[in-house]
Order: sequence, then structure tokens, then C-alpha cells
Amino acid sequence: MGENTGLIRPGYFSDWHAADFSGFDFGDGQTDRRRPWHRILAHPSRRLSQPYCLSLLLRAPLTETATSIDLSHNRLDGPIPDAFGELIFLEDLSLYNNKLHGGIPKSMGNVSHWILLDLSGNNLNESITELFRNLSGKVEMSLESLELCWNQFFGALPDLTKFSRLRKLRLCRNQLNGFLPQSLGQPSRLEVLDLEYNHISGSLPELKVYSSLIELCLTSNQFKRLPEGIWQHSKLEIFIAASNLLEGAITDAQLSNLANLKSLDLSFNSLTLNLSCDWVPPFQLNDIFLSHCNMGPHFPKWLQTQNRYVNLDISVAGISDAVPVWF
Repeated sequence: MGENTGLIRPGYFSDWHAADFSGFDFGDGQTDRRRPWHRILAHPSRRLSQPYCLSLLLRAPLTETATSIDLSHNRLDGPIPDAFGELIFLEDLSLYNNKLHGGIPKSMGNVSHWILLDLSGNNLNESITELFRNLSGKVEMSLESLELCWNQFFGALPDLTKFSRLRKLRLCRNQLNGFLPQSLGQPSRLEVLDLEYNHISGSLPELKVYSSLIELCLTSNQFKRLPEGIWQHSKLEIFIAASNLLEGAITDAQLSNLANLKSLDLSFNSLTLNLSCDWVPPFQLNDIFLSHCNMGPHFPKWLQTQNRYVNLDISVAGISDAVPVWF
């Protein structure tokens, strides 16, 4: 193998289709000579800087062949390099749980095969509108999953319909504060929308273009009203909107449209559930969280129809009735 000169041997990357460096500490540079294709080779007295390591990886021959790169759980610091946009066959990139900051380079919109991009758990801090503008280009036609949780993205969520294949968008624990107008001309394929723990206030938009939604997570914002159209999302399986400022009444007619619902969490709001005593839901719930919603004064008989729930919380729900025998 020869003397360890403190450099990566790029030849090891030339035939790779997947490069996995997850969990390796680029900061320390300690290596295992037996597995050079998984490790950064650095002389103990000549520690490689993080930008140098990443730059060298991106200049290696894997640039022409890599389809999947995982650099999660490292200590990568600094901006995301433009060179990622030159990996023209890249399909999956995970930079989860690093210390990256700044925004997304415009070059990343040029990758035509991109399917999954995971940038969660960093310190990225640009306008969410600018982020999607920088991703405009070829990637609009291929991207299916975008994971952006635990960053500092801010601003209003823009129109997503031009990302014609996008199915999953997670933006929890950022600093979003609203929605920009959504296009009504092109329906979206979006199935998962996670906006938990942001600063979005006012009324939730109708979201009519997102008719394929299966999972909608809105916990810990400042929403005040649910639009009538939310009850038309018949494919919805997970609906979580706890700890908002929601007011108003929800009827059995509205809930009956959600025949595929499996998890419902409306707890810690000021909602009233106006459900008839003989209502039989079309769904079987696994999770029922309705704490601090007004469900009383009678014990909700519709719960007798639910045979699969694992979690149930109807505390502080205005119920003053005796607990029935069947419960």
C-alpha cells in the first residue's frame, strides 16, 4: 500500500456506485488502513481539514459514476460545496446531522437524476423561497424526497407544484411563517408534508392541489382555523395538528370523509367535536389524541367502534359522564 502520505487515494473511488461515509469523523482524521475505501487516510501529525477532505472526495473519479453518497453524522462545517451539482448521476445525497451553514448552491438544481436529498440537522439558514429557487432546473423533474428538518430556514413556503415528482417534504423545526399562493393549474403528487414546530400563523390554506396527501403534520404552530377543504383529503392517514390555536367545531360529516385515517391528533386546541351519539366512523384509528378538545358532556360512544387503537388521550375534554362498561 505504501507510505501513508496523508492523502486519500482517489483510485479507490473510481468504480463506486455508492459511497457511504456515515458516522466517520472527518474532523479527527484517524483511519483504518485495512479499509481505505471507507476511510479518510491521514497521518496522525497531519490532520486533514474538513473542507479539504470533502473537496478531495468530490474531485475523485466517483464524480462521474456515483449514484448515492452518505456523509451523515460527521462534523462537516461550512457551506455546501458547489461541486455537488457536478455529480450528474447522483440520485441520493445525505448530509444529515453535520454543521453545514448558509444555503443551497444553485448548481444543485442541475442534477437531473436526483431522487432523495437529506439536509436535516444542520445550521442552514436561508429563505425557503430562495432554497426552492436554487433547486429550480432539472431536479424539478426528478426530486421525490426532500428532508430539511432541524435547520433555520425562514419565510413563507412557496408553490411546490413545479416539482412534479415530489412526494415527501419535511420542514419541521425551522422558522417558517406562512404560505405563498399555490398554483391551481397543476396537481401535486405530494404525500407527506411535515411543518411541525415552525411559526406559521393564521389560517391553513385549502391545500387543494395536494390531493394525494397521506400524512399532514402541523403540530406547534399558530394556526387558528382549519379550511373546509382539509376534510376532502380522502387519502389522509395521519393528521397531526396539536398545540396550535385552532378554534371552531368539527362534525361527524367532515370526519367521515377521511375513511383511511389511522392517526388523529388535535390535542391542546380549542376545538369542539360535534359528533352524533350514533355516529359510526368509517376508519379504525391506531392513535387518538384529543386532549383539551371539547367532547363532552357525554362519554363519546363512537370510541366503542375503535378496536385497533394503541394510544388514547381524551383528558380534559369536558366529559362529565360515567365511564361505560364497554370501555
